Amino acid sequence: MNTYIKYIAIFFLSIFLLPSVSFADNYRQCLDFNYGLHLGSRDFVKNGDVSQLQDFLITQGFLRSSVTGYYGYQTSQAIRDFQRTNGLSSVGNMGPMTRERIRHLTCNIPVVNPVTINSMSQTSGPVGTIVTLYGSNFTHENTVNFGSGVVVNVPSTNSQTITFTVPYSLTPACMYANPRCMMAMAIVQTPSGIYPVSVTNQNGQTSNSINFTVTNGQTSVTPVISGVDSPSTLYVDQTGTWTVRATDPEGRGLSYSVLWGDENRIYPVAMASTQANNFVQSSTFTHSYSSPGTYTVTFSVKGQNGQSVQSSVTVQVTGTTGRPYVSSVYPSEIHSFGTTVTIYGTGFTRTGNSISFNGVNNVATNVPSYDGTSLQFTVPATPCSQGMMCAQVALGYGSYPISVTNEKGTSNAVQIAITAPSQYGTQVTVSSHVGSVVSINQNADLTPLEVVEDSRCPIGVYCIQAGKFVVRTSIRSYDAIQIVNVGLNQPVVVVDGYKISITDVLPIKRSGFSINQSDYIITYTIAR
Repeated sequence: MNTYIKYIAIFFLSIFLLPSVSFADNYRQCLDFNYGLHLGSRDFVKNGDVSQLQDFLITQGFLRSSVTGYYGYQTSQAIRDFQRTNGLSSVGNMGPMTRERIRHLTCNIPVVNPVTINSMSQTSGPVGTIVTLYGSNFTHENTVNFGSGVVVNVPSTNSQTITFTVPYSLTPACMYANPRCMMAMAIVQTPSGIYPVSVTNQNGQTSNSINFTVTNGQTSVTPVISGVDSPSTLYVDQTGTWTVRATDPEGRGLSYSVLWGDENRIYPVAMASTQANNFVQSSTFTHSYSSPGTYTVTFSVKGQNGQSVQSSVTVQVTGTTGRPYVSSVYPSEIHSFGTTVTIYGTGFTRTGNSISFNGVNNVATNVPSYDGTSLQFTVPATPCSQGMMCAQVALGYGSYPISVTNEKGTSNAVQIAITAPSQYGTQVTVSSHVGSVVSINQNADLTPLEVVEDSRCPIGVYCIQAGKFVVRTSIRSYDAIQIVNVGLNQPVVVVDGYKISITDVLPIKRSGFSINQSDYIITYTIAR
Protein backbone atom coordinates (compact mmCIF):
# COMPACT_ATOMS: atom_id res chain seq x y z
CA MET A 1 0.00 0.00 0.00
CA ASN A 2 2.83 2.39 0.89
CA THR A 3 4.51 1.70 -2.47
CA TYR A 4 1.24 2.55 -4.27
CA ILE A 5 0.94 5.89 -2.44
CA LYS A 6 4.60 6.67 -3.26
CA TYR A 7 4.01 6.19 -7.02
CA ILE A 8 0.89 8.39 -6.91
CA ALA A 9 2.89 11.14 -5.16
CA ILE A 10 5.67 10.94 -7.77
CA PHE A 11 3.08 11.14 -10.60
CA PHE A 12 1.45 14.33 -9.26
CA LEU A 13 4.80 15.96 -8.47
CA SER A 14 5.94 15.38 -12.06
CA ILE A 15 2.76 17.06 -13.37
CA PHE A 16 3.41 20.21 -11.31
CA LEU A 17 7.14 20.32 -12.07
CA LEU A 18 7.01 19.80 -15.84
CA PRO A 19 5.62 23.23 -16.77
CA SER A 20 8.41 25.07 -14.92
CA VAL A 21 11.04 23.00 -16.72
CA SER A 22 9.38 23.81 -20.03
CA PHE A 23 9.35 27.56 -19.30
CA ALA A 24 13.00 27.50 -18.29
CA ASP A 25 13.91 25.72 -21.52
CA ASN A 26 11.94 28.25 -23.56
CA TYR A 27 13.59 31.15 -21.74
CA ARG A 28 16.97 29.83 -22.85
CA GLN A 29 15.95 30.66 -26.41
CA CYS A 30 17.17 33.88 -27.97
CA LEU A 31 13.97 35.91 -28.47
CA ASP A 32 14.20 38.28 -31.42
CA PHE A 33 10.64 39.38 -32.18
CA ASN A 34 9.81 40.59 -35.70
CA TYR A 35 6.49 42.26 -34.85
CA GLY A 36 5.19 44.81 -32.40
CA LEU A 37 2.52 43.33 -30.14
CA HIS A 38 -0.43 45.09 -28.55
CA LEU A 39 -3.82 44.51 -27.00
CA GLY A 40 -5.76 42.18 -29.28
CA SER A 41 -2.75 40.59 -31.03
CA ARG A 42 -3.05 36.84 -31.75
CA ASP A 43 -0.61 34.10 -32.64
CA PHE A 44 -2.09 33.36 -36.06
CA VAL A 45 -1.37 36.94 -37.18
CA LYS A 46 1.97 37.29 -35.35
CA ASN A 47 3.53 33.90 -36.21
CA GLY A 48 3.37 32.62 -32.64
CA ASP A 49 5.09 35.66 -31.11
CA VAL A 50 2.32 36.18 -28.53
CA SER A 51 2.85 32.71 -27.01
CA GLN A 52 6.63 33.19 -26.92
CA LEU A 53 6.21 36.55 -25.19
CA GLN A 54 3.80 35.12 -22.62
CA ASP A 55 6.18 32.21 -21.95
CA PHE A 56 9.02 34.69 -21.35
CA LEU A 57 6.87 36.85 -19.02
CA ILE A 58 5.83 33.78 -17.00
CA THR A 59 9.45 32.66 -16.49
CA GLN A 60 10.36 36.18 -15.34
CA GLY A 61 7.47 36.33 -12.87
CA PHE A 62 5.55 39.14 -14.58
CA LEU A 63 2.64 37.01 -15.87
CA ARG A 64 0.75 34.63 -13.63
CA SER A 65 -1.64 33.07 -16.14
CA SER A 66 -1.08 30.37 -18.75
CA VAL A 67 0.08 30.71 -22.35
CA THR A 68 -2.99 31.50 -24.48
CA GLY A 69 -1.62 33.02 -27.69
CA TYR A 70 -3.90 36.04 -27.18
CA TYR A 71 -2.57 39.44 -26.06
CA GLY A 72 -5.20 40.36 -23.46
CA TYR A 73 -5.34 42.72 -20.49
CA GLN A 74 -3.26 40.44 -18.24
CA THR A 75 -0.46 40.30 -20.84
CA SER A 76 -0.67 44.06 -21.30
CA GLN A 77 -0.31 44.61 -17.54
CA ALA A 78 2.61 42.15 -17.41
CA ILE A 79 4.38 44.11 -20.16
CA ARG A 80 3.79 47.34 -18.19
CA ASP A 81 5.45 45.76 -15.14
CA PHE A 82 8.37 44.52 -17.28
CA GLN A 83 8.81 47.94 -18.87
CA ARG A 84 8.69 49.71 -15.52
CA THR A 85 11.28 47.30 -14.05
CA ASN A 86 13.61 47.82 -17.01
CA GLY A 87 13.44 51.62 -17.12
CA LEU A 88 11.15 51.84 -20.17
CA SER A 89 7.95 53.82 -20.65
CA SER A 90 5.11 51.76 -19.15
CA VAL A 91 2.73 51.73 -22.14
CA GLY A 92 1.55 48.12 -22.17
CA ASN A 93 2.48 47.51 -25.83
CA MET A 94 5.59 45.70 -27.02
CA GLY A 95 7.24 48.24 -29.30
CA PRO A 96 10.79 48.49 -30.70
CA MET A 97 12.45 49.47 -27.39
CA THR A 98 10.79 46.63 -25.47
CA ARG A 99 11.64 44.10 -28.20
CA GLU A 100 15.28 45.24 -28.11
CA ARG A 101 15.46 44.97 -24.29
CA ILE A 102 14.08 41.38 -24.40
CA ARG A 103 16.61 40.54 -27.14
CA HIS A 104 19.44 41.83 -24.97
CA LEU A 105 18.22 39.81 -21.97
CA THR A 106 17.67 36.50 -23.77
CA CYS A 107 20.50 36.60 -26.33
CA ASN A 108 23.20 37.50 -23.79
CA ILE A 109 23.89 40.82 -25.48
CA PRO A 110 25.27 43.37 -22.99
CA VAL A 111 23.59 46.77 -22.92
CA VAL A 112 26.35 49.32 -23.58
CA ASN A 113 25.48 52.96 -23.13
CA PRO A 114 27.45 55.46 -25.24
CA VAL A 115 29.99 57.77 -23.62
CA THR A 116 28.91 61.37 -24.08
CA ILE A 117 30.26 64.86 -23.36
CA ASN A 118 27.49 67.39 -22.64
CA SER A 119 29.54 70.43 -21.66
CA MET A 120 32.83 71.66 -20.22
CA SER A 121 33.57 74.04 -17.37
CA GLN A 122 35.20 76.52 -19.77
CA THR A 123 35.77 76.55 -23.49
CA SER A 124 39.03 78.51 -23.70
CA GLY A 125 42.18 79.23 -21.75
CA PRO A 126 45.99 79.03 -21.83
CA VAL A 127 48.18 75.96 -21.38
CA GLY A 128 47.79 74.70 -17.81
CA THR A 129 44.07 75.51 -17.56
CA ILE A 130 42.16 72.98 -15.48
CA VAL A 131 39.04 71.84 -17.37
CA THR A 132 36.17 69.66 -16.15
CA LEU A 133 34.12 67.69 -18.70
CA TYR A 134 30.51 66.87 -17.85
CA GLY A 135 28.82 63.90 -19.49
CA SER A 136 27.94 60.25 -18.95
CA ASN A 137 29.40 56.73 -18.96
CA PHE A 138 33.00 57.70 -18.22
CA THR A 139 34.91 54.73 -16.75
CA HIS A 140 37.46 54.48 -13.94
CA GLU A 141 40.35 55.27 -16.32
CA ASN A 142 39.87 57.31 -19.49
CA THR A 143 41.88 58.93 -22.27
CA VAL A 144 41.18 62.56 -23.14
CA ASN A 145 41.82 63.18 -26.84
CA PHE A 146 43.08 66.76 -27.17
CA GLY A 147 43.50 67.61 -30.84
CA SER A 148 46.16 65.24 -32.20
CA GLY A 149 47.45 64.48 -28.70
CA VAL A 150 46.20 62.51 -25.73
CA VAL A 151 46.04 62.81 -21.95
CA VAL A 152 46.01 59.27 -20.56
CA ASN A 153 44.85 57.63 -17.33
CA VAL A 154 42.33 60.33 -16.46
CA PRO A 155 40.09 59.02 -13.66
CA SER A 156 36.36 59.46 -13.14
CA THR A 157 34.90 58.66 -9.72
CA ASN A 158 31.24 59.13 -10.64
CA SER A 159 31.10 58.33 -14.41
CA GLN A 160 29.76 61.85 -15.05
CA THR A 161 32.79 64.16 -14.70
CA ILE A 162 36.43 64.16 -15.79
CA THR A 163 39.00 66.82 -14.86
CA PHE A 164 42.20 67.28 -16.87
CA THR A 165 44.83 69.96 -17.44
CA VAL A 166 45.38 71.50 -20.86
CA PRO A 167 48.74 69.89 -21.78
CA TYR A 168 51.94 71.90 -22.23
CA SER A 169 52.75 69.82 -25.30
CA LEU A 170 50.75 67.46 -27.49
CA THR A 171 51.63 63.84 -26.73
CA PRO A 172 50.67 61.70 -29.74
CA ALA A 173 48.75 58.50 -29.08
CA CYS A 174 51.26 56.48 -31.11
CA MET A 175 54.00 56.83 -28.46
CA TYR A 176 52.16 54.33 -26.24
CA ALA A 177 52.43 51.68 -28.95
CA ASN A 178 55.65 52.67 -30.71
CA PRO A 179 58.65 54.06 -28.73
CA ARG A 180 60.16 55.51 -31.95
CA CYS A 181 57.19 57.85 -32.14
CA MET A 182 58.27 59.48 -28.84
CA MET A 183 61.93 59.72 -29.91
CA ALA A 184 61.06 61.52 -33.11
CA MET A 185 58.83 64.00 -31.30
CA ALA A 186 60.11 67.47 -30.52
CA ILE A 187 58.74 68.90 -27.27
CA VAL A 188 57.04 72.09 -28.38
CA GLN A 189 54.51 74.05 -26.34
CA THR A 190 50.94 73.57 -27.48
CA PRO A 191 50.28 76.45 -29.88
CA SER A 192 47.20 78.65 -29.59
CA GLY A 193 44.21 77.52 -31.64
CA ILE A 194 41.03 75.46 -31.56
CA TYR A 195 41.29 71.81 -30.46
CA PRO A 196 38.51 69.18 -30.55
CA VAL A 197 38.23 67.40 -27.17
CA SER A 198 36.73 63.91 -26.82
CA VAL A 199 36.96 61.00 -24.36
CA THR A 200 37.76 57.31 -24.95
CA ASN A 201 36.78 55.10 -22.01
CA GLN A 202 38.06 51.68 -20.93
CA ASN A 203 35.45 49.99 -23.14
CA GLY A 204 37.02 51.52 -26.23
CA GLN A 205 34.07 53.85 -26.80
CA THR A 206 34.83 57.38 -28.00
CA SER A 207 32.50 60.26 -27.27
CA ASN A 208 31.42 63.23 -29.31
CA SER A 209 33.83 66.19 -29.36
CA ILE A 210 33.60 69.76 -28.03
CA ASN A 211 36.05 72.46 -29.10
CA PHE A 212 38.48 74.11 -26.68
CA THR A 213 40.45 77.23 -27.63
CA VAL A 214 44.03 77.48 -26.39
CA THR A 215 45.00 81.13 -25.87
CA ASN A 216 48.47 82.69 -25.73
CA GLY A 217 50.15 83.44 -22.41
CA GLN A 218 49.56 82.21 -18.90
CA THR A 219 47.58 85.14 -17.48
CA SER A 220 44.50 85.39 -19.70
CA VAL A 221 41.32 85.50 -17.63
CA THR A 222 37.80 84.60 -18.69
CA PRO A 223 35.11 87.33 -18.34
CA VAL A 224 32.43 86.77 -15.72
CA ILE A 225 28.68 87.29 -16.22
CA SER A 226 27.46 88.57 -12.85
CA GLY A 227 23.76 88.63 -13.71
CA VAL A 228 21.02 88.75 -16.34
CA ASP A 229 17.78 90.68 -15.82
CA SER A 230 15.17 88.87 -17.89
CA PRO A 231 11.38 88.75 -18.23
CA SER A 232 9.97 85.30 -17.39
CA THR A 233 6.85 85.65 -19.56
CA LEU A 234 5.80 87.65 -22.60
CA TYR A 235 2.89 87.56 -24.97
CA VAL A 236 3.17 87.43 -28.74
CA ASP A 237 4.57 90.68 -30.21
CA GLN A 238 5.27 92.16 -26.76
CA THR A 239 8.74 93.73 -26.58
CA GLY A 240 10.87 92.39 -23.75
CA THR A 241 14.02 93.92 -22.27
CA TRP A 242 17.08 91.96 -21.12
CA THR A 243 20.09 93.47 -19.31
CA VAL A 244 23.38 91.57 -19.06
CA ARG A 245 25.97 92.58 -16.43
CA ALA A 246 29.53 91.33 -16.86
CA THR A 247 32.93 91.85 -15.22
CA ASP A 248 36.18 92.27 -17.13
CA PRO A 249 38.97 91.20 -14.72
CA GLU A 250 41.62 92.54 -17.12
CA GLY A 251 40.03 95.99 -17.26
CA ARG A 252 39.63 95.92 -21.02
CA GLY A 253 36.65 95.99 -23.36
CA LEU A 254 33.94 93.34 -23.62
CA SER A 255 31.70 92.50 -26.56
CA TYR A 256 28.21 91.05 -26.21
CA SER A 257 26.09 88.88 -28.51
CA VAL A 258 22.74 87.15 -28.11
CA LEU A 259 20.91 84.27 -29.77
CA TRP A 260 17.17 84.65 -29.18
CA GLY A 261 16.12 81.07 -29.95
CA ASP A 262 13.45 81.88 -32.53
CA GLU A 263 15.80 82.17 -35.49
CA ASN A 264 19.51 82.21 -36.30
CA ARG A 265 20.05 85.90 -35.79
CA ILE A 266 22.93 87.14 -33.66
CA TYR A 267 23.01 90.75 -32.46
CA PRO A 268 26.56 91.83 -31.46
CA VAL A 269 27.19 94.82 -29.19
CA ALA A 270 30.74 95.95 -28.36
CA MET A 271 31.57 98.03 -25.27
CA ALA A 272 34.95 99.45 -24.30
CA SER A 273 35.91 99.97 -20.66
CA THR A 274 37.47 103.21 -19.47
CA GLN A 275 38.50 102.24 -15.96
CA ALA A 276 40.95 99.85 -14.35
CA ASN A 277 40.49 96.22 -13.28
CA ASN A 278 37.15 94.64 -12.39
CA PHE A 279 35.18 97.19 -14.36
CA VAL A 280 31.51 96.11 -14.40
CA GLN A 281 29.77 96.65 -17.72
CA SER A 282 26.24 96.04 -18.87
CA SER A 283 24.36 95.84 -22.13
CA THR A 284 20.63 96.01 -22.77
CA PHE A 285 18.74 94.14 -25.51
CA THR A 286 15.12 94.22 -26.65
CA HIS A 287 13.25 91.58 -28.64
CA SER A 288 9.73 90.32 -29.39
CA TYR A 289 8.45 86.91 -30.53
CA SER A 290 5.91 86.31 -33.28
CA SER A 291 4.57 82.97 -32.03
CA PRO A 292 3.93 81.25 -28.67
CA GLY A 293 6.42 78.85 -27.12
CA THR A 294 9.26 78.48 -24.64
CA TYR A 295 12.47 80.09 -25.89
CA THR A 296 16.04 79.81 -24.63
CA VAL A 297 17.95 83.10 -24.87
CA THR A 298 21.73 82.69 -24.88
CA PHE A 299 24.06 85.63 -24.14
CA SER A 300 27.80 85.52 -24.94
CA VAL A 301 30.38 87.89 -23.50
CA LYS A 302 33.89 87.94 -25.02
CA GLY A 303 37.01 89.68 -23.74
CA GLN A 304 39.71 91.21 -25.91
CA ASN A 305 41.90 88.21 -25.11
CA GLY A 306 39.47 86.02 -27.10
CA GLN A 307 38.04 84.16 -24.12
CA SER A 308 34.27 84.09 -23.77
CA VAL A 309 31.56 83.00 -21.37
CA GLN A 310 27.87 82.24 -21.93
CA SER A 311 24.70 82.44 -19.87
CA SER A 312 21.20 81.27 -20.83
CA VAL A 313 17.71 82.18 -19.61
CA THR A 314 14.27 81.02 -20.74
CA VAL A 315 11.15 83.01 -21.49
CA GLN A 316 7.61 81.69 -21.91
CA VAL A 317 5.70 83.38 -24.75
CA THR A 318 1.95 82.94 -24.71
CA GLY A 319 -0.60 83.82 -27.36
CA THR A 320 -3.51 84.15 -24.94
CA THR A 321 -2.96 87.84 -24.19
CA GLY A 322 -1.31 88.81 -27.46
CA ARG A 323 -2.64 88.79 -30.98
CA PRO A 324 -4.31 85.55 -32.14
CA TYR A 325 -2.21 82.76 -33.61
CA VAL A 326 -3.44 80.12 -36.09
CA SER A 327 -1.61 76.80 -35.87
CA SER A 328 -3.63 74.69 -38.34
CA VAL A 329 -6.88 74.17 -40.23
CA TYR A 330 -8.68 70.81 -40.29
CA PRO A 331 -9.16 69.40 -42.75
CA SER A 332 -6.32 71.16 -44.54
CA GLU A 333 -7.60 69.90 -47.90
CA ILE A 334 -11.22 69.87 -49.09
CA HIS A 335 -12.86 68.98 -52.39
CA SER A 336 -15.77 71.44 -52.52
CA PHE A 337 -16.65 74.95 -51.41
CA GLY A 338 -19.29 75.22 -48.71
CA THR A 339 -17.35 72.74 -46.53
CA THR A 340 -17.10 73.66 -42.82
CA VAL A 341 -13.57 73.48 -41.39
CA THR A 342 -12.09 74.01 -37.91
CA ILE A 343 -9.40 76.64 -37.32
CA TYR A 344 -7.06 75.75 -34.41
CA GLY A 345 -4.79 78.17 -32.57
CA THR A 346 -4.59 80.50 -29.54
CA GLY A 347 -5.75 83.97 -28.59
CA PHE A 348 -9.29 83.59 -29.97
CA THR A 349 -11.90 85.57 -28.04
CA ARG A 350 -15.27 84.25 -26.94
CA THR A 351 -17.02 86.48 -29.48
CA GLY A 352 -15.93 89.08 -32.00
CA ASN A 353 -13.56 86.98 -34.12
CA SER A 354 -13.49 87.87 -37.83
CA ILE A 355 -12.09 85.53 -40.47
CA SER A 356 -10.27 86.67 -43.61
CA PHE A 357 -10.15 84.34 -46.61
CA ASN A 358 -8.08 84.73 -49.77
CA GLY A 359 -7.11 88.31 -48.82
CA VAL A 360 -10.73 89.44 -48.27
CA ASN A 361 -11.31 90.76 -44.73
CA ASN A 362 -14.37 90.00 -42.61
CA VAL A 363 -15.67 87.14 -44.76
CA ALA A 364 -17.16 85.83 -41.49
CA THR A 365 -17.69 88.12 -38.49
CA ASN A 366 -18.47 87.72 -34.79
CA VAL A 367 -17.46 84.04 -34.94
CA PRO A 368 -17.56 82.54 -31.40
CA SER A 369 -14.82 80.46 -29.78
CA TYR A 370 -15.95 78.55 -26.71
CA ASP A 371 -12.48 77.33 -25.71
CA GLY A 372 -10.20 80.08 -27.08
CA THR A 373 -8.40 77.57 -29.31
CA SER A 374 -10.85 76.70 -32.13
CA LEU A 375 -13.26 78.37 -34.59
CA GLN A 376 -15.73 76.97 -37.13
CA PHE A 377 -15.66 78.43 -40.66
CA THR A 378 -17.56 77.55 -43.84
CA VAL A 379 -15.34 78.03 -46.90
CA PRO A 380 -17.18 80.20 -49.48
CA ALA A 381 -16.90 79.90 -53.23
CA THR A 382 -17.14 83.70 -53.60
CA PRO A 383 -15.49 85.42 -50.59
CA CYS A 384 -17.00 88.82 -49.80
CA SER A 385 -16.76 91.16 -46.85
CA GLN A 386 -19.89 91.26 -44.74
CA GLY A 387 -22.42 93.71 -46.17
CA MET A 388 -20.45 94.24 -49.41
CA MET A 389 -21.78 93.51 -52.87
CA CYS A 390 -19.57 91.02 -54.68
CA ALA A 391 -19.18 89.92 -58.25
CA GLN A 392 -20.23 86.30 -58.46
CA VAL A 393 -16.89 84.97 -59.63
CA ALA A 394 -16.33 81.55 -58.09
CA LEU A 395 -12.87 80.51 -56.97
CA GLY A 396 -11.22 77.55 -58.64
CA TYR A 397 -9.11 74.76 -57.24
CA GLY A 398 -5.99 76.00 -55.44
CA SER A 399 -4.50 77.00 -52.08
CA TYR A 400 -5.97 79.95 -50.17
CA PRO A 401 -4.89 81.78 -46.95
CA ILE A 402 -7.04 82.00 -43.81
CA SER A 403 -6.39 84.36 -40.87
CA VAL A 404 -8.26 85.58 -37.76
CA THR A 405 -8.71 89.13 -36.45
CA ASN A 406 -10.13 90.18 -33.07
CA GLU A 407 -9.62 92.93 -30.48
CA LYS A 408 -6.07 91.67 -29.85
CA GLY A 409 -4.92 92.03 -33.46
CA THR A 410 -4.57 89.95 -36.63
CA SER A 411 -3.06 86.47 -36.70
CA ASN A 412 -0.69 84.84 -39.11
CA ALA A 413 -2.20 83.13 -42.17
CA VAL A 414 -2.32 79.40 -42.92
CA GLN A 415 -3.24 77.74 -46.20
CA ILE A 416 -6.20 75.52 -47.05
CA ALA A 417 -6.22 73.54 -50.29
CA ILE A 418 -9.32 73.04 -52.47
CA THR A 419 -8.64 70.11 -54.80
CA ALA A 420 -10.57 68.05 -57.29
CA PRO A 421 -12.30 64.90 -55.97
CA SER A 422 -10.35 61.65 -56.17
CA GLN A 423 -10.11 60.11 -59.62
CA TYR A 424 -10.60 56.68 -58.13
CA GLY A 425 -13.99 55.02 -58.15
CA THR A 426 -14.56 54.92 -54.38
CA GLN A 427 -13.12 56.73 -51.40
CA VAL A 428 -13.83 56.09 -47.72
CA THR A 429 -12.66 57.68 -44.48
CA VAL A 430 -12.30 55.58 -41.34
CA SER A 431 -11.04 56.29 -37.81
CA SER A 432 -9.60 53.83 -35.31
CA HIS A 433 -7.72 53.54 -32.02
CA VAL A 434 -4.32 51.84 -32.04
CA GLY A 435 -4.96 48.10 -31.94
CA SER A 436 -8.59 48.28 -33.14
CA VAL A 437 -9.71 46.72 -36.43
CA VAL A 438 -11.86 48.87 -38.73
CA SER A 439 -13.58 47.71 -41.92
CA ILE A 440 -12.77 49.30 -45.28
CA ASN A 441 -15.33 47.19 -47.18
CA GLN A 442 -16.58 43.60 -47.12
CA ASN A 443 -13.25 42.35 -48.51
CA ALA A 444 -10.74 44.43 -46.56
CA ASP A 445 -10.02 45.87 -43.13
CA LEU A 446 -7.33 47.98 -41.51
CA THR A 447 -5.63 47.95 -38.09
CA PRO A 448 -3.26 50.66 -36.76
CA LEU A 449 -0.71 48.53 -34.89
CA GLU A 450 1.74 50.98 -33.37
CA VAL A 451 2.70 54.66 -33.55
CA VAL A 452 6.39 54.53 -34.48
CA GLU A 453 6.98 58.29 -34.73
CA ASP A 454 5.15 61.37 -33.46
CA SER A 455 7.30 64.45 -34.03
CA ARG A 456 4.36 66.76 -34.84
CA CYS A 457 4.81 70.38 -33.88
CA PRO A 458 2.89 71.01 -30.61
CA ILE A 459 0.03 73.49 -30.76
CA GLY A 460 1.13 77.01 -29.85
CA VAL A 461 4.82 76.30 -30.54
CA TYR A 462 6.68 77.84 -33.48
CA CYS A 463 8.43 75.07 -35.40
CA ILE A 464 10.58 75.30 -38.51
CA GLN A 465 9.18 71.94 -39.72
CA ALA A 466 5.76 70.40 -39.17
CA GLY A 467 7.27 67.07 -38.07
CA LYS A 468 6.08 63.56 -38.85
CA PHE A 469 3.45 61.11 -37.63
CA VAL A 470 3.95 57.50 -38.76
CA VAL A 471 1.82 54.46 -37.85
CA ARG A 472 2.71 50.82 -38.49
CA THR A 473 -0.51 49.58 -40.10
CA SER A 474 -1.88 46.13 -40.96
CA ILE A 475 -3.95 45.92 -44.17
CA ARG A 476 -6.02 42.75 -44.80
CA SER A 477 -7.34 42.30 -48.32
CA TYR A 478 -8.85 39.01 -49.54
CA ASP A 479 -7.26 37.17 -46.55
CA ALA A 480 -3.76 38.47 -47.43
CA ILE A 481 -2.17 40.65 -44.73
CA GLN A 482 0.46 43.31 -45.41
CA ILE A 483 2.10 45.55 -42.81
CA VAL A 484 3.17 49.02 -43.97
CA ASN A 485 4.09 52.40 -42.49
CA VAL A 486 1.53 55.13 -43.22
CA GLY A 487 2.23 58.78 -42.36
CA LEU A 488 0.43 62.09 -41.93
CA ASN A 489 1.30 64.52 -44.75
CA GLN A 490 3.47 61.77 -46.23
CA PRO A 491 3.32 60.04 -49.64
CA VAL A 492 0.30 57.81 -50.23
CA VAL A 493 0.88 54.08 -49.60
CA VAL A 494 -0.59 51.67 -52.17
CA VAL A 495 -1.62 48.15 -51.06
CA ASP A 496 -3.62 45.84 -53.37
CA GLY A 497 -4.91 48.81 -55.34
CA TYR A 498 -5.95 50.77 -52.23
CA LYS A 499 -4.35 54.23 -51.90
CA ILE A 500 -4.00 54.77 -48.15
CA SER A 501 -3.13 58.00 -46.36
CA ILE A 502 -3.60 59.54 -42.90
CA THR A 503 -5.63 62.76 -42.88
CA ASP A 504 -6.02 63.46 -39.15
CA VAL A 505 -4.64 62.46 -35.76
CA LEU A 506 -6.10 63.05 -32.32
CA PRO A 507 -5.33 64.19 -29.72
CA ILE A 508 -3.57 67.35 -30.85
CA LYS A 509 0.01 67.37 -29.62
CA ARG A 510 0.68 69.81 -26.78
CA SER A 511 4.05 70.84 -25.38
CA GLY A 512 4.94 69.03 -22.15
CA PHE A 513 2.22 66.36 -22.43
CA SER A 514 2.88 62.75 -23.47
CA ILE A 515 0.33 60.66 -25.38
CA ASN A 516 -0.20 56.95 -24.67
CA GLN A 517 -0.47 54.57 -27.61
CA SER A 518 -4.04 53.69 -26.58
CA ASP A 519 -5.13 57.35 -26.67
CA TYR A 520 -4.40 57.96 -30.35
CA ILE A 521 -7.30 58.15 -32.82
CA ILE A 522 -6.05 57.94 -36.42
CA THR A 523 -8.20 58.90 -39.40
CA TYR A 524 -7.35 57.16 -42.69
CA THR A 525 -8.54 57.98 -46.20
CA ILE A 526 -8.66 54.99 -48.57
CA ALA A 527 -9.25 55.44 -52.30
CA ARG A 528 -9.61 52.69 -54.91
